[in-house]
Amino acid sequence: MGTRSLLLIVLGVIVVASAIMIGIQTFHSVAVKHNEDNVRNDIIMILGKCQSWHSTPAILGGGGRDFNQLDFSKLGLDETLPRDGESKFENLNGFYTLYIVDQNRVQVKGQLKEDESRFLHYEMTAHPKLDIYLTSDIANETGNEG
Repeated sequence: MGTRSLLLIVLGVIVVASAIMIGIQTFHSVAVKHNEDNVRNDIIMILGKCQSWHSTPAILGGGGRDFNQLDFSKLGLDETLPRDGESKFENLNGFYTLYIVDQNRVQVKGQLKEDESRFLHYEMTAHPKLDIYLTSDIANETGNEG
């Protein structure tokens, strides 16, 4: 085998290895983005349930316009073991924590399962007219915008 043949084989191996690496990186970034979208959809669904619970009279099993007694079990979601006074929930997409800020504000934090250093934070404020305002940000574990 000549030098030229060996050089072509080595060059071919390098090209194939580079293509495989690029494919793996692309697949991972698409998987993380898909997981982020699913967690965002789950948070919006959870906040919708929070809004419904908040506006339902207490006599009918709702909050009576007060978030203070809310947890995931009251939203019909299987609550994992609560720690430190926080309500926690987990599904195939991520881990979720429910924070009660006051009687008219609730926050949901979602942690991605594909990239556990990324969090999505959404806050819902229910005003007396039942207008709902959502605010959100995406942060990594250190709290920097991501």
